Amino acid sequence: MRWQVPHLFALVVLFSAIAPELAAQRFAERQTLSQRRRAGVAYDQARSRMVMFGGAQNRGTTFVAGLRETWEWDAVSWTRRSGLAGEPNASDSTRGMVYDPVLGRVVLANFNGQLFEMLRWEGLRWQPINTASRPSFRQHYSVAYDELRRRIVLWGGSDPTGAQLDVWEYDGTNWNPVSAPGPTGRNDPTLAWDGVRGKIILFGGRTIGATPTPIAEMFDWDGSAWTRLTPATVPAARSQHSMTWDPLRRRVVMFGGGVGVPGTVLDDTWEWDGTNWVRVAPTTTPPGRCGHGATFHAGRGRVVITCGETSNDLLGDTWEWNGTNWSVATASESPALRSDHAMAYDNARGNSVLFGGRDHLGQSLGDTWIWDISRWTQVTPAAAPSSRLDHFMVSDLANSNVVLFGGLASGVAQNDTWLWNGTTWSPTSPASRPTARYGHSMAYDVGRGRVVLFGGSLPTAALLNDTWEWDGSNWQQVSTPSMPLGRTDHAMTYDSARSLVLLYGGRTSPSLYNQEIWSYDGTTWFNLTPTTGVQPGLRGNVGFVFDPRQNKSFVYGGQVSAASFVATVHDWNGSSWTAPFVGIPPAARGGHSMIWDGAARRTLIFGGESSGSLRRADTWTFSLNPQGTVGPPIDARRPDCGGGATPVLTGFGNPTVGNRSFALDFTAANPPTNASPVFYFLSLTRGTSSFGTCQLVVDPATLFFTAYRLQLNTLASLALPLPPSTSLFGASFYAQCMFVDPPSNLNGIGFSAGALVTIGDY
Repeated sequence: MRWQVPHLFALVVLFSAIAPELAAQRFAERQTLSQRRRAGVAYDQARSRMVMFGGAQNRGTTFVAGLRETWEWDAVSWTRRSGLAGEPNASDSTRGMVYDPVLGRVVLANFNGQLFEMLRWEGLRWQPINTASRPSFRQHYSVAYDELRRRIVLWGGSDPTGAQLDVWEYDGTNWNPVSAPGPTGRNDPTLAWDGVRGKIILFGGRTIGATPTPIAEMFDWDGSAWTRLTPATVPAARSQHSMTWDPLRRRVVMFGGGVGVPGTVLDDTWEWDGTNWVRVAPTTTPPGRCGHGATFHAGRGRVVITCGETSNDLLGDTWEWNGTNWSVATASESPALRSDHAMAYDNARGNSVLFGGRDHLGQSLGDTWIWDISRWTQVTPAAAPSSRLDHFMVSDLANSNVVLFGGLASGVAQNDTWLWNGTTWSPTSPASRPTARYGHSMAYDVGRGRVVLFGGSLPTAALLNDTWEWDGSNWQQVSTPSMPLGRTDHAMTYDSARSLVLLYGGRTSPSLYNQEIWSYDGTTWFNLTPTTGVQPGLRGNVGFVFDPRQNKSFVYGGQVSAASFVATVHDWNGSSWTAPFVGIPPAARGGHSMIWDGAARRTLIFGGESSGSLRRADTWTFSLNPQGTVGPPIDARRPDCGGGATPVLTGFGNPTVGNRSFALDFTAANPPTNASPVFYFLSLTRGTSSFGTCQLVVDPATLFFTAYRLQLNTLASLALPLPPSTSLFGASFYAQCMFVDPPSNLNGIGFSAGALVTIGDY
């Protein structure tokens, strides 16, 4: 057997000949870490990864829009590890997550409503830890691990009756209260382990009451008593800051925090050496924030912070501190929460571009983002339109650019035209142009090489029913014998199977939504609305896209009243509507962007608004592409194949096209050493041969990839970044591991269960 590690992009060639097209309509959430605050963060030493749970997508003191999500960071990118089912309750967990080396697990100390819950992260799921006693209900508390006494320590916060002053400690079996005089009651203090003093230290927080005030006091806790510390230099008062023990440099590192609720946030970095605080002056520093997560990443040997809240926004970035300077480890991975933005597929460059919209504060945005099949990247062009919302964008194939027109900028309707060339935005000066408007829609007529614009709202709120065409240099109004009623918040697409521009829905008065469907052939408009059969229903701010693989258009979501949204899907085949089965759709929304992603051969959806004026930052695709899966485990071994409980392969993330952080994780308990060798085998077909008394799941004759990794603690991991090539859809291969297992009868060698890996779009 020849050991080799071919270039991973060879997978494209190996699989392209066997990748089937599997017809199965469904939505898939693309796993991009959205901005959040108060998420729990801890480093999982057993699995060499940073774990994040929860967080909120609102600002201020009230914890709403909580996220029941678990993510892991492998020092390259964030990967979603589980969905909504079976997650802990999403609550004030920022300060409630630590790594317990006795359990060998990340532990979450959390409140589900007013009931305390404790869970440990097993790498695939959260497992409850039952204890005879538990801390009394509180919010805005802090947790740290006492490495000397091997205890989890919880203190601070408040309940509706006031401050909670008791200390609770978890000794590996039970939670025990300790009453001792000490700090005054406060919310959002920060606890951290101080390895120099061998104690838990406390700094900051904010007073409890109608006008909370930040605190600058410092204490330490030795397991029985609090001691007030009065160092010569003290950082400014703050709360929701981070303090992290750096065991390599033997310092506690503090970053940021807030001095209002919400209000000013800090971007200062301090270090505590056990005697005094020293402010350091890095040349690069993260944006100021509070409510961020922080931990020491032993694999990187650095303090890591992520997410948090600024004075007016939420963050989704990740930064590392090396003792001298901060550096970006992972930039914000998706556009911020928004609705009423515009997005278009850029045919000339094979990616999608997004611009502007309305953020969670209702303010207009002016940022530009690119989606390249699998991930978002923010770009900073030399020129750009003013911040705006309710504008529209479409790709102009004949002129190899993306056209943007109109919208609301600072509350003023616009009639400017901008072109995107893949690098920057350029304003145009056409001889004629539509009147200033917002809430209009556009589509590109491929057969005629024209951008078609219809309707929208004037600054007076009057609704328009005019038709305009853009030829690449000028706008021209088209007089048509018939036309839809004036409207706004409608949607348009181009039906290439029938060579027609289609228009659907919209709002024809301040409160009247519409369900008409119209076609435009370059001369006039035709009302195609059926009088019988299935109807999508009245809606505006809806997504409407033509799918060339099915030769159908479909609508998803939309607004049906001022505060009501839907999540249904309907297909249009040119003459009638159907309601296809699509599994579980994304949450109901309106004001989202929805386009056909020609490079990925699927529909792309981003953001929008849901009930309660909740803006969204989630990215979804809707496709016929096969589902990406790993497993279930194929255990073709004999009882004496080693490893005790069956060692298995699982996926770190899903094997989806463009997932650059996909990996195969080998998990086996009790390795013989801290760095036991593990050999990975990947084959195109399933094997039928044996190795001693063990059957092989992989086929030695079709092995195309072999690799060697070390099992650290219970985990070995093989990175398999998947290229963003749609030729991989549906390709599959078998994987199995051979590992050192001294008790085995096969000369100290064991085999894992195998796995069938299918590359897909979910």
